Amino acid sequence: EKTQKVFPVFDIFYVYINGKKNIRKLCQKEKQYMYYLNNQKLVQEMAIVTEEINETIYLIKKLKDETCTFSKAFYILKKHYGFRSNAQLANKMNISESTIRNYLLGKNKPDKIETVLAICVGFSLHPAVSKIIMNKTGLTYLDKSLYSQMVIELILNRWYREDIEIINEKLRVLNVKFMIP
Repeated sequence: EKTQKVFPVFDIFYVYINGKKNIRKLCQKEKQYMYYLNNQKLVQEMAIVTEEINETIYLIKKLKDETCTFSKAFYILKKHYGFRSNAQLANKMNISESTIRNYLLGKNKPDKIETVLAICVGFSLHPAVSKIIMNKTGLTYLDKSLYSQMVIELILNRWYREDIEIINEKLRVLNVKFMIP
């Protein structure tokens, strides 16, 4: 008999033998092995989650300080995420190099919510960190339509790790009236 595929479901294995579905119970050793495999995946996933939590807490502590301006926060994020040049950052965020330089020098800060979104997505900021950056700019998106507000929340909370081009394609499909630069 030739076994083709095996699919674990709780205590039962669905075994396909010569194209026919057969069911058999797992023996104790197989149950322990399946628990071990599932537990290993969980441990790996939790290690990644713990790292993200710790990184987010670190950034929140650095950025939450009252003396931390938008310019200082932008500099902290640039260094934290390892951007060596303004050109790299400008390319990642679709913002001009001179604008990046002005942000770092404290000459200005974003004047449009779309630019803040570009910064948050460009750095792949956790939503809690994005809110701090948003507050440091003094900008709000509450003046936008409720639909646009929900889309902005979607960008900040779910799509923040995606490329700006992919997000803009999604915005086109959603027929939203704004794009990320």
